[in-house]
Amino acid sequence: MGIYARALKSESSFEESYIALLQDSGSMTAEALAKKHLDVDLTKPDFWQEAIDVVIEDIRQFIEA
Repeated sequence: MGIYARALKSESSFEESYIALLQDSGSMTAEALAKKHLDVDLTKPDFWQEAIDVVIEDIRQFIEA
């Protein structure tokens, strides 16, 4: 969800960045991948909060529908 949240905020094409992340996923740790491709620190709550915010917004839209 955190990657999806980043894609929603991205003004440029996220596809190329995501493909590069997937290509490195077999040879890097999750922390290193996140730093290199998303420029985030997985030990900090910000990235995780962005992911939760996407879910909360989806729930809000569902309830309003």
